[in-house]
Amino acid sequence: GDRIQSVAGETILRRTDLLAALRKAPEGNLPVRVLRDGKTIPLELPDFKRDKALGLYEDIALEQDLDSTTILVRPKSAAFEAGLRTGDRIRFLQGEEVQAWNDIQNLAGTAAAESLPLQFQILRGDASEPTTFTATAALPSSLDFGFGFLQGNYTYQTNGITEAVLMGGRSSLRMLREAGMTLRQMFRQEISPKNLGGIVTISKVSYQASSMGWTKLLFFLCMLSVNLAFLNVLPIPLLDGGHLFFLMVEGIKGSPVSEKIMGYSQLVGLVLILSLMVYVTYQDILRLL
Repeated sequence: GDRIQSVAGETILRRTDLLAALRKAPEGNLPVRVLRDGKTIPLELPDFKRDKALGLYEDIALEQDLDSTTILVRPKSAAFEAGLRTGDRIRFLQGEEVQAWNDIQNLAGTAAAESLPLQFQILRGDASEPTTFTATAALPSSLDFGFGFLQGNYTYQTNGITEAVLMGGRSSLRMLREAGMTLRQMFRQEISPKNLGGIVTISKVSYQASSMGWTKLLFFLCMLSVNLAFLNVLPIPLLDGGHLFFLMVEGIKGSPVSEKIMGYSQLVGLVLILSLMVYVTYQDILRLL
């Protein structure tokens, strides 16, 4: 039930943050800060080894905040027609107080099995007194009352422009590390290249991000820019990284690379880039079918 706040001084906001922090943490006693019962508690993992980071990461089960009783309501569902809305917090169900999402599942399951309507008492917004609603399942033998678990969202807020810029820089570096880690895992066949996406996937995700607000769209554009910058500096001919590689070779050997080698390398780079574009576009098409 602990909520991990930081590992070796690195703030943990997402699951991938945990693995990145473990991979670069110094060996020895590993400092960890967790939130337990509303209090921040410093802990220490003894004899940490960096080569065991992946195993430790897999041993830590990160779960959803199932203590939440906040619901997500589908439009035109039984719950929606009864008056429930996304963000409502269920206090009582069928006359019984609920403390966690499992309580809601159990009570709703029992009501559905007996073809009984659901009696809700919910809190909405800043209200201190619960409001009563009644919903009947669309299909008496199912659990389809039209509401589900609303995943909790946590926002990291900075104090001032300076801290915000530093936080943005750290986030960009984290994205670069994740891009490098993903590329390495693909070469090791730990991640399937079928997860790659092209212009169709980028357009689809851009639309989804824009529909969630301008902050989500800006974050996605920043993430896209960081990933494109990472790809651009890879030592592939035609890309900036390829030019930097040849400049480095010229500096080492003291003379320019022959035009013949440059020409062949540019051709190979063009074939690689076109092949990648065709492959990711093919994967995009498969996802649409």
